[in-house]
Amino acid sequence: MSLTINPADAQAIQEDEAQLLSAIIQATRGAVAFLNQPQTSTPEPAETIRIQMGRRLVYGQMANGQFRNELDANTMRTIFDAIQRPVSEGVDLAKYRGKIPAIEVRDGGTILFREERDGAVSVNAIQFQLEQQATPTKTEEQSQAPLKSSLELSPKPSPEPTQATTQVEAPQESPKVDPPIVPVEQATTVAQTADYLLNPLREEHPIYDAVSVRGYQIKREENDITIKRDDEPILVTSNGKVTVNTVTQQDWETFRDLQPRSTVAPTDQQNGKRPLVEAGVLNGDMIQYDILDAQQNKRNGIWTNTVPLNQDSLTYTADVVDAVEARKTQIQSTSPGQDTGSLTVDVAEANQNGHTLPAIAVLERETAKLPDGATQQLLQTTAKDWKQQIQGTQQGVRQGLGWLASRLENWRHQQVARAALDLFNRGYERTGERSYQVGEFTVNFRGQNLYTLKDDKGELMRFQAFKSPIPGVSRHTIRVLSVSERLGSFQSKQLQGMQQNRALTPQGDLDVEATYNAKTNRVEQIVTHFLQSKVQANVWDKEGGKFKLEIGEAGFLRITDKQEGRGVVFQRKEGKVLSKLGARDFAHFDRLAAKMQPLEQQASPRPQAETKGRSRQKASGLELE
Repeated sequence: MSLTINPADAQAIQEDEAQLLSAIIQATRGAVAFLNQPQTSTPEPAETIRIQMGRRLVYGQMANGQFRNELDANTMRTIFDAIQRPVSEGVDLAKYRGKIPAIEVRDGGTILFREERDGAVSVNAIQFQLEQQATPTKTEEQSQAPLKSSLELSPKPSPEPTQATTQVEAPQESPKVDPPIVPVEQATTVAQTADYLLNPLREEHPIYDAVSVRGYQIKREENDITIKRDDEPILVTSNGKVTVNTVTQQDWETFRDLQPRSTVAPTDQQNGKRPLVEAGVLNGDMIQYDILDAQQNKRNGIWTNTVPLNQDSLTYTADVVDAVEARKTQIQSTSPGQDTGSLTVDVAEANQNGHTLPAIAVLERETAKLPDGATQQLLQTTAKDWKQQIQGTQQGVRQGLGWLASRLENWRHQQVARAALDLFNRGYERTGERSYQVGEFTVNFRGQNLYTLKDDKGELMRFQAFKSPIPGVSRHTIRVLSVSERLGSFQSKQLQGMQQNRALTPQGDLDVEATYNAKTNRVEQIVTHFLQSKVQANVWDKEGGKFKLEIGEAGFLRITDKQEGRGVVFQRKEGKVLSKLGARDFAHFDRLAAKMQPLEQQASPRPQAETKGRSRQKASGLELE
């Protein structure tokens, strides 16, 4: 039986073949690149690619010639989700010139992608076009109708395009019922996930001011976080406490899927196997790379390899492998009851091919359905070449797993040490001690840049911190010397949470704290006497002066630093006291008090008007610069 195809349909078939090849090449290019790592413990990545998140370079060549790679599962997922977004409409490039981006990807001197701190995408030259390929227009659907049956991986009766159109029924409207609100505990979990999305690197200053993800708008204003859905607030927190909560179960499930991998509870130990990631560290007990059905397990599968490694096994699921590769193998349009002629890759079915990647298995299967010709030969040659490359680099992958595990563990320890150092410095600026209590932990300074972190059971970590030799760079270099087995994810989260709470003050010894409080009380007396008796005003803000001084009703007093950018260093308001005063500040006000004493001794009774004028003249020279 012969088949006659008119020229228009023939051209459509050729275009479909080209789209299929392009989609599969794009879907597997990243997987092959991941497999083609050199067989050394420290692979050499491409030097021209640089990825920056906020102020920090997370991947690429640094100025000192060293190569940095701080990419982990969470960071890669954040970047992948970002680069799928198109350039924002009406974006003004001049508005962001000279500003620090949230995410920036460069290839040499060319900017491939840039997302700003307000969530706008200003440049995107690498946006994936899979969705566009998987959802053809109405005209394309009509021209591609002859190819629909050949592209289906799971054959099923395919109705005519006109019939499919007539069979789609309009959805019936149902009475709107307000879904129940989740408890405060679940709302707090949503808030923590939102905080992570605003600050995925756990930096002191978050890289985002606002983000938009899956239809939700998240915005931070100082210590407040607001989450909106359809421009309506569903969750508002202030200083970590939930003040507005209309979060539904569906909202909670959405944000649960957005949680960082290391914080997701190790649910579903599938087939009795332990998960790969426990507290952000690779589990080195099993070596079977399971391909899990993405829809059934709500996970992305990669491939299967049962070759033993060092006589052990290692479960390597999609928690750590870049989810980009799995998503690329799922080029689909999931609209129930509607056939758009899209390509759907069944990952579980591809797993039956043993060592073959799902995309290659799909390519081989679909190539076999094509008529003999140049297109079929090209696809067969491509699949064979890919399989040969993969077989030759499996050993390199296994070596890379050990390297990746050590990188993840080292990164987690660096974050813990940096949080402990930041909390110690916060207390040291106040009282200058060598030991501080922070919650259930104690941070000690041992000299020679050596610090220890302890709990009530003993030492948890020992590390060194070195200041940067580059002027103006305040970030310390951390060298972790030893880590206790008792240091797990729970302690890490506690420390990092206290680090982010800027109102938390580490406490020293009781006698030292008492002495410190006495010094702050003396500063209050000096400032109050200076403003009331000498300046006879409620505000003193001398041009070029070191501090701005303010007093008010109900004992209000505020001291603001003007020269070092520290902001408010002391405030008493409504009975609450905030103090960041240090030794230099106490010395400054002691000199001010000493300078006021001779003037008071020299003062003599004068007419009231003259005394007031003289007081203002003398006060102008009292405050030290």
